[in-house]
Amino acid sequence: MVASRWGVRGSLSPYDITAIRFGIAGLLLMPVAIKRGLAIGPYGLKGGFILAFLIGAPYTNIAVAGMQFAPASHASTVINGTMLMLTTVVGIHGLREKTSKMRLLGVACSLAGIFCMLAAKSSSNISQQWFGHICFIISGLMWGGYALLVRAWKTEAMHAAAVVCVFSLLLYLPLYLLFVHSHIGLDNWHEVAFQSFYQGMLTGVIALVSFNHGIRILGASHASAFIPLVPVLSTLLAIPILHEMPSMLEWAGVAAVSSGVFLASGVLSLQGRNRQVATACEAGAAIEGN
Repeated sequence: MVASRWGVRGSLSPYDITAIRFGIAGLLLMPVAIKRGLAIGPYGLKGGFILAFLIGAPYTNIAVAGMQFAPASHASTVINGTMLMLTTVVGIHGLREKTSKMRLLGVACSLAGIFCMLAAKSSSNISQQWFGHICFIISGLMWGGYALLVRAWKTEAMHAAAVVCVFSLLLYLPLYLLFVHSHIGLDNWHEVAFQSFYQGMLTGVIALVSFNHGIRILGASHASAFIPLVPVLSTLLAIPILHEMPSMLEWAGVAAVSSGVFLASGVLSLQGRNRQVATACEAGAAIEGN
């Protein structure tokens, strides 16, 4: 969030950042796509195109465009909160997932956090901040739709990432080169180099591999507990890097959404079940010992 906001506040446009991200990530993940193909889910190539539309170049363009008008803290908070609400509601009613009071409390906290951000006024581009918020809500809905489809189709994460990045490379880059005025040049090579490393390599590939590895080590629920760090770290990093000091209402929004995502992740319920299992095992061992 902070890197994208820094990019659009400089000399790059959202179209440039999207081209850099998927140009690099698409090339790096091309071997995976060649090995496993671009067909994914029950709809084959159509399924791959749908995933690429939801979390690929269109998503990045919309999200980064919103960062031209609203701070990074708003982006991370509204996008994460909207994604959580969509996946929870559709997961309960569409995928027949079990829910709990803790999860519903998490959704309520996230909704309160989003309203805090929508009501807060930043120090820059106040008159157009509403447009940034609309972009963030749309981005959150797209990200949530992607998460729901990947879950429903039982898609392997690395394959899904390769399909998204390679589809975006093949479909977006030609349009960008033909119809978009590029701001990528020698005069801003340092910005381009940074975005290439951060967006293309770190975000597009290394972060995904690291998170997948974390899921294998910790389990999905425990790994999801780290997602609330996104709005917190985005807000904290934006202070020294972007000089965006949040107001009290914005801090409240960050805290509410972060708490909501944590509660909805199910970690507390999982810990409770683990304690029950441990207690049962101890009791069984005591009975067996006696």
